[in-house]
Amino acid sequence: MSGFNYQLIQEQAEALIVQKLADIEQAILYNLQVVGEVLRNKAIEDKGAIPIRVSDKISKGTKPHYLDQSHHLRSSIGYIIVVNGEVCREGEFGGVGADVTEAKSEGVDYAKRLAREFPTGITLLLVAGKEYAYYLDKEGWDVLTSAELIAEDELVKAMKRVELGIKKL
Repeated sequence: MSGFNYQLIQEQAEALIVQKLADIEQAILYNLQVVGEVLRNKAIEDKGAIPIRVSDKISKGTKPHYLDQSHHLRSSIGYIIVVNGEVCREGEFGGVGADVTEAKSEGVDYAKRLAREFPTGITLLLVAGKEYAYYLDKEGWDVLTSAELIAEDELVKAMKRVELGIKKL
């Protein structure tokens, strides 16, 4: 008597689907990590050690008077990737300069506090952890703005890479 073992076939099919979903999630996480690095690098790129006022950069091309001598602001910039409220990947925080360890810690701590606000799904968080980053941004200084301006395009490119990978499965 020959026949199909439908239960075995179903179990194998379910296992294959679970594996493919895990592969897709890993591809998404990898591509979000790539985007996180691009955005972080854009946010901390050398602007002559001077945070650029967004309106000045666009209209006049002049440099404002604020000089980031300590590098603490740029050192507090980094990213994390959150899956269902849990940090699953942490990008580099930090920069160059004297003692920036405290600034790095502030960035990581701030990102982890924000992670709690995303209990479901997959989230990429780019942050500037220094408390005064918000005020500088509000006054028009480029803290994360240059990274925000390219974020959507970078995410679209990343998800297209994931889509291409899914089609190959």
